[in-house]
Amino acid sequence: MNRRDFLIASAAVSTLCLPEFASAFDLSKFLSKLEKEEPKKDDKPLEIIENGTDERFIWLTRRDSGEEFREVFFANGKYNFEAYKKFCWLMRDIRGGGEVVSIDANLLNVAYKIQNTLLGFNIRKPININSGYRSPKTNANTEGAAKNSFHTKGKAIDISIEGLDASLVGHLGRIMASGGVGFYPMKNFIHLDTGDKRQWIVDDKNDFKMLNI
Repeated sequence: MNRRDFLIASAAVSTLCLPEFASAFDLSKFLSKLEKEEPKKDDKPLEIIENGTDERFIWLTRRDSGEEFREVFFANGKYNFEAYKKFCWLMRDIRGGGEVVSIDANLLNVAYKIQNTLLGFNIRKPININSGYRSPKTNANTEGAAKNSFHTKGKAIDISIEGLDASLVGHLGRIMASGGVGFYPMKNFIHLDTGDKRQWIVDDKNDFKMLNI
């Protein structure tokens, strides 16, 4: 199954899971827009926004702590440092005593692109952070976590969007992310990181399989 066919299938499942959006969700328009936005293999990463004048607002939640983040993190050609610090706090290792580290700001940009694309189809939902930074100890005690996980470097985030199938969110990540994208459909979340470009899926038997890019 190619990328387009898989996206069609996952989007169809998602609209079934979201009856309030189904009537307004134009799948053909959605696919057309995504394909136009799909980056070329030689595109530069998103870490630096040169001469940017756009304003970037993002809505994040952290259900395990009950926190909410509604911030303009980029405006007037530069990052909002106060918003960035709040983001680093939101991404702290809650399970490991609340340790806070510097987080790769590119994760904000990828999450923003996912949320902004959905907003274009009148889907207004916060992105929930399932997991952010993890200390080596927390990571070692996390089922299925890679030993040298990008979570331990502040360069990875696991996300979900309430009411949306993880396959659809994951395919938005595949199109917009410059690093790794992992699908965890049985747990209904996706992994994003700013490492090398690669994609994988962990199925219902907890088997790991790399996907073609």
